[in-house]
Amino acid sequence: LIYCRSLQSNTWYGPISNGKLANHVLTDLSYSPDKRLIGVFMTLLESDQYYSLYIKETQDVKSKWVLLDDSENIRSILFDLDGIMMGCHAITRQIYKKRTEDMSSEWVESSSYDLPMKKVMFDKDLYLMGIGMVDGKLYKKLGYFWSESAWDTEHIGNDTIFDCFHDYDGCLIASSYKGIVKQSSANYLSDFLPIKETK
Repeated sequence: LIYCRSLQSNTWYGPISNGKLANHVLTDLSYSPDKRLIGVFMTLLESDQYYSLYIKETQDVKSKWVLLDDSENIRSILFDLDGIMMGCHAITRQIYKKRTEDMSSEWVESSSYDLPMKKVMFDKDLYLMGIGMVDGKLYKKLGYFWSESAWDTEHIGNDTIFDCFHDYDGCLIASSYKGIVKQSSANYLSDFLPIKETK
């Protein structure tokens, strides 16, 4: 776990204390409702990738990681609009959701079989958006109720990205083959430019 004070500077610091787990690779980060950092860690079991969720003991990012859940092979997480944790399954690539707000409750497969996603998040209009597992493109659900809607396969992003999040202006910032990039306008279909070329 490392950090940066300015993405435009591309200067990174760390690793921070208690930022890693032995024999694991940190692959995704999110925050719990009580503002503790949640990490998704990958390890190899024989030659297969297996993901586990860990959470910081306190809100201090330098506190120890403690196991949160390893009952399902979930590769990325977020919290649904109702406050319940959801995520993408590493094998089926479908969306799973916890049964209740209790983060230790069981996972339930929540989506009908649709395009495989490696990560999902909500766009600024609260429609579910995802990064395609196969092509790394941005997709968006056709309707507000994500569990009842299919992915829009006609309007998809042009750029291949690994991960992304919203900046304060509504534009997405992403990691990509071109480094850290940002959209030129606040629309999920907008092109990504090197971050130094954007406002």
